Amino acid sequence: MMASRPLIFASLILIIAITFQPFFKTLIFVQLGIGRAHQKIDEFPYDCQRLRHPLLDSCEDMVIDTEGRRIYAACSSVVGRMGWMPNNDKFNTTLRQKTDHITILPLDVPPSTVLSNLRTLALPTTYQSSASNQEIDTLALTIEQVSPDRLRLFAVNHRPPVGMDPETYGANSTIEVFELERGGGELEYVKTIWSEGVVKTPNNLVGDGEGGVWVTNDHDAKVGKLRVLEIFRGGGSVAYCPPSKSSCHLAAEGIFNFANGIARDTSGLIYVSNSALGTVTVLSHNSTTQLLTHIHTIEVRMPIDNLSLDPNGDIYVAAFPDVLGLVLASSSSAERDVGSSVFRVRKVVKEGGELAWDVEKMMEDVEGRVLPMATVVVHDAETGNLWLGGIASPYITLCERRKE
Repeated sequence: MMASRPLIFASLILIIAITFQPFFKTLIFVQLGIGRAHQKIDEFPYDCQRLRHPLLDSCEDMVIDTEGRRIYAACSSVVGRMGWMPNNDKFNTTLRQKTDHITILPLDVPPSTVLSNLRTLALPTTYQSSASNQEIDTLALTIEQVSPDRLRLFAVNHRPPVGMDPETYGANSTIEVFELERGGGELEYVKTIWSEGVVKTPNNLVGDGEGGVWVTNDHDAKVGKLRVLEIFRGGGSVAYCPPSKSSCHLAAEGIFNFANGIARDTSGLIYVSNSALGTVTVLSHNSTTQLLTHIHTIEVRMPIDNLSLDPNGDIYVAAFPDVLGLVLASSSSAERDVGSSVFRVRKVVKEGGELAWDVEKMMEDVEGRVLPMATVVVHDAETGNLWLGGIASPYITLCERRKE
């Protein structure tokens, strides 16, 4: 006997509800933030100011050289990002401004003189892009110390493909490796890492301290209509590229949902932000196989972006309390005030040696009055100041901690 149509329909609804229950729960409570309490910037012990300058336009990622007392920022232009940003399915190369750069900000000057002390890192003549010139399409960067006077810099470079349709092929992404004298203004080209099947959709990266690098892929595929389904089924991975010229390999996959920011602490633990889930995945590292194992999930309960580690071992997380505002700002070059949040994740050791992580909201500007639509926040542990940048913001923000 055939089941009635209403019964079949009800059964299908039940199956869909059960299957996608985790997604809808995340959509309602994490991404849309239904029922979540938000705060204004005035409620926090910081005095913040926007710093506007052409060299501080669309700074998606920043990193602090604590000993050198400088910030290095991966910047572009909001207009250019609206056309060419492969991570967000924007493949219009005609809007590329070809002005991407790495800006240096001094930490130990009065805030009023920061803008007059900006400079950029010069690309060396030994570096060439895929089009045989010196342009770079930078998204993220990280640095590590080679010696007391030298730094190594890794940068995600979303090069357009040459002679191919980018909407069909995607970006011809690479990891560029440079070195520089601490305090110097010119990069020295070391090598280009290219791994077509492994480093496919690079978003962020962190060095291993030995010349190797861990890279997040935010999607499983460069292009395609099925990419949109990754918000349902998950997607992304972490790749490892060793110091030698041997091939990169996937170190972790199948456990992410838009793998984004990445950080590595002094114990060797790797932290990866799952932007769509509002969580940070903690992974242990096997030094023999160079594979990663999921050991813990940290709940931030808000869509998140990049991670940064300060000298205290604390992780600072840039988060988005207003997802709808984020979507609107990401689809237009018009300046919008979009809310931002900052969380601190602190590792603690419980009795018996068990590891745990405390999450604390350090700052929130739900109105977007002062903070950029922050995709990164870095903490200057020496002063207590926070510096924030945003991929869709034509400025960065300096937040000075008030003296108690």
